Amino acid sequence: MVLSWDTTAVASFDRFTQEFDFEGVQALQRHRPAALRRPPHHQRRRHPTFFKAIARWDLDNGIRSAIPVFGGEAVYNLGDDTGLQFFYVDEDVTNGITHY
Repeated sequence: MVLSWDTTAVASFDRFTQEFDFEGVQALQRHRPAALRRPPHHQRRRHPTFFKAIARWDLDNGIRSAIPVFGGEAVYNLGDDTGLQFFYVDEDVTNGITHY
C-alpha cells in the first residue's frame, strides 16, 4: 500500500508557537479504531494505547533529538535530519484488515 501526502504542512504557520516551525512528518499505524474514539487515558483497564510509529522524516537542518514538552511531562522527538519524503510504501499490510 502506498501512502502519500502533499507539501502544504512544510510552509504552515503554528498558531501555538507563532512561528513557521515545521520540522517533519511521521506515519502512524493502528489496527483497531478504539484510539480514534477516546484519548488513551480513557481506555478500558486504564492501559494507554497509541498508534505505532512506522516511519519518520524530518528536515535536514541540524535540529534533532528529543526535547521536553508540557513542562517536562512528555518528550517530543525532533528526528535525525533524515530529509523529507512525501510517500511511504507500507509492505506490512494484510488483505482484509483495516489499518488506521
